[in-house]
Amino acid sequence: MTTIEFNKKLTCGSEFVAIRIIENCEDLKVGNIWLPQTAEANGRLAFGIIENVGDKAAEEYGIKEGDYVMFDRLSTFAHTSPVAAARYNNIICLTNKEQSDYFPLKNMLFVEPDGDTDIAKVNNIYVPASYSERLHTGIVTKMNCEEKLPCVVGDRVMLTKGADHVQFGEKKIFIYKYDMIVAKIED
Repeated sequence: MTTIEFNKKLTCGSEFVAIRIIENCEDLKVGNIWLPQTAEANGRLAFGIIENVGDKAAEEYGIKEGDYVMFDRLSTFAHTSPVAAARYNNIICLTNKEQSDYFPLKNMLFVEPDGDTDIAKVNNIYVPASYSERLHTGIVTKMNCEEKLPCVVGDRVMLTKGADHVQFGEKKIFIYKYDMIVAKIED
């Protein structure tokens, strides 16, 4: 599969965004499948600027034209460069032009895992063993929520597993929707 040069203006449907790719990971062909060449945590991510955004995408994620974003480059429809179209839910997070800081999308949280592996007993909260594999704890580091939440930045929370994560320098950060918070853990 070859990347197609596509440098046209796109006007997106409701759930799509048009992204001008600024930085892309390299591909490696394995059989008939194209994979990111790097196996590191952010190997599948690309960096770009939003050129057009559909109505639902703008409403659900709070993104707009001109925003810099990290996105799942494997989610693009056809391998086009430098302009690609992707579903809005494949935008991972907002960033700045220099990629020196990252920000959660609308109604999202950044949570840093706190290393607690004994989730079945967390501050006198007992979770049935069948649920303990689906839960973990972490510290809320950034949030962008319009909803009133039971937590603020700095709080330790119990969350369901299964979030996207990205590597910011030495830190592994999980990206959650606000409704994945099970409970705030009081010390």
